[in-house]
Amino acid sequence: MPSAREIVKEVGRYFPEVAKPVRKLSLGERFLWTGLVLVIYVLMSHTFLYGVPQAAKLSQQNPIILNIIFAQRMGTLTTLGIGPIVTSGLILQLLVGAQIIKLDLSKSEDRAVFTAASKIFAIVVTVFEAAVFTFSGMLGRMDYNTQILVFLQLVAATTLIVLMDELIQKGWGLGSGVSLFIAVGVAETIIVSLFSPIILPDEYYQGIILA
Repeated sequence: MPSAREIVKEVGRYFPEVAKPVRKLSLGERFLWTGLVLVIYVLMSHTFLYGVPQAAKLSQQNPIILNIIFAQRMGTLTTLGIGPIVTSGLILQLLVGAQIIKLDLSKSEDRAVFTAASKIFAIVVTVFEAAVFTFSGMLGRMDYNTQILVFLQLVAATTLIVLMDELIQKGWGLGSGVSLFIAVGVAETIIVSLFSPIILPDEYYQGIILA
């Protein structure tokens, strides 16, 4: 019977992977890649899911706590945010800590297996969460064909988020992708709350300073 390491390595071959840089990148290059990833994430958080009724309204009603914890925005390509990444990481850490999965994270080979397993599990969780959000009616009432389309958008977008997190961790960027996505979401919320020129129904500016 194949070991857990062999199963992860074999299954991982069928999942997209970000290669490590062939040379050590300069600080400027890593800043550039980090900035590019964050710009893509912000654009995704403002791109509404095609086919979702009242996606803009869902986005406006997005609880701030979701932005802080999961860097997500309902009704957009970041509807699932970093939820699958965080969920998969926590569960695997618990399994390793309880020695249900025997890995020595002080060894580079075992860390590589853990990272690969985290990505595989994150994509599995992505498929599950996308199905729940789409077919449970959380994003509104849609016909079956539209539900399939929205489901595919969520899976593709969140898989891209998983890969961008991997890109940062593989040495292309700085820090942790998860932390950066949360930080950029919180920073955007603060800036909008302070300086937004949008006029609300009560005829006051959305930004506190302008109001």
